[in-house]
Amino acid sequence: MDSIITIKKTSAADEVFQVIHQRIISGELKLGHRFPPQEVMAEQMGVSRSTIREAINKLILLGFLTTKPGVGTTVVGDGSTAFTSALSRHIFLNSGQVPQFIEARLYLEKAAVRLAILRAEDEDFEAMENLLARQVKAFHQNDSAFFSDLDARFHRRIVESSKNQMLLQFLDLIWDGLSRFILEVTMFQSAVENAIHYHQLLLKQLKERNLIKAEKILVEHLRDVALNIERNLGRDSGLKDMFDQELAYGYSLPEKSNLK
Repeated sequence: MDSIITIKKTSAADEVFQVIHQRIISGELKLGHRFPPQEVMAEQMGVSRSTIREAINKLILLGFLTTKPGVGTTVVGDGSTAFTSALSRHIFLNSGQVPQFIEARLYLEKAAVRLAILRAEDEDFEAMENLLARQVKAFHQNDSAFFSDLDARFHRRIVESSKNQMLLQFLDLIWDGLSRFILEVTMFQSAVENAIHYHQLLLKQLKERNLIKAEKILVEHLRDVALNIERNLGRDSGLKDMFDQELAYGYSLPEKSNLK
């Protein structure tokens, strides 16, 4: 487990995200602050325009920035207001699509896990360890916004490790929804700690190429998410039978499925 706390290098987009995000939550960039055009920002920060665009899109998704034609990119939320606003709305979780979304996630990610067991390479596992290490760091820094972004990208990396471009394209179709979903769930009590726990277990089994345990952990992870949503929103997701069926199928052999 030592590798989980080893912080490795980040991408240029991650670094730009962290710089802007920190300046917002520290109060250096106040509500209403207007950024220069992206090409100007790119020149100022010594990166490409696509890097700036990626970082800004993440901050928009997380509720810190907004972009409007003729106005540009503006700060609309700080470390508290962005999450307070998102928590009060629960745009995705109140949409009525949650059960179907979780079902789709489960079966897409199960397929990805199966193929990742066969095809994942050392660099894939190193990338997952890096993302998980940064999740742990974000947790200790109480940076829920960055944690949720890393959470989504951890799951994406599993799909990328399947080496199946069609699965990745399917994920891209729901990527915005997945990012919003994880952002809103992250605000629930114990969600962050539970996510780290399941990600650590899942990565371990992927590295050991243990399909039975890896699939079971994924199912338990998403069941925990569904139960957390039910507890916090006070409504039945209707997913109990599906998860009971999943956990009863193929995971009952003691020599293969006992988790230590």
